[in-house]
Amino acid sequence: MRVILPVRLKLRGGRCWLVTPEGAPALAKAAVDAALVKALRAAHGLVDAMEAAAAAPASAYDRVLCTIAFLAPDIQRAIFEGRQPPGFNLQRLLHGAIPLAWADQRVAFGF
Repeated sequence: MRVILPVRLKLRGGRCWLVTPEGAPALAKAAVDAALVKALRAAHGLVDAMEAAAAAPASAYDRVLCTIAFLAPDIQRAIFEGRQPPGFNLQRLLHGAIPLAWADQRVAFGF
């Protein structure tokens, strides 16, 4: 079996990488969504504060934000590494329903 890919190796000073025939990089760098990362960190901070104070967050936004702290660990890791699927953003998480089961979360969000 032969696999032909529309890329070529570009060699420069001992380094090599894949480029398309037009010269563009074949592998795009991961784009970290700063808003998602900031919200995920804030959500974990709120959950930690709730455990320490034994009180619910005061604002409705904080209560909704807390729900993203319970995303599947691999989804959270993908967010921090910038490997989330296209269209996956903070607004979708805050205004949509987040399934409770991690397997259902992966299906619902395209991971």
